[in-house]
Amino acid sequence: MEYAEQPSLTDKAKYQMTASFRLIAIYAEAEMCSLARRYVADCAVTVLVPELPRPWFLVKTRTDAERDLLNGNDALLKEFKAVFQERECPDEIVQGLTFTFQSQETVERDYAGNWHCALK
Repeated sequence: MEYAEQPSLTDKAKYQMTASFRLIAIYAEAEMCSLARRYVADCAVTVLVPELPRPWFLVKTRTDAERDLLNGNDALLKEFKAVFQERECPDEIVQGLTFTFQSQETVERDYAGNWHCALK
């Protein structure tokens, strides 16, 4: 009779961190959106890939000018990362966070309104 190999403690820890990070990412969306709205009133932050090792977030704005204001804002990026540091995420995860800034204006103009194509 064969027995399935039990996951190692390392595998269990990775799974637990991945599951925990998904929850952290979902809760962080609202906080990061609040931070971004201090600069641009009409924007949204969405987690696109809540998976480790490269979590990916989208910051959506209405106009290119609003997108550019947020995209070039180093203080905002530091604040975004602080959201995860406050939740005790390991530094290697925090440094691996990826943020894409995109505007509805660009998506409509360059991608016929198709967000999927715009984010490829």
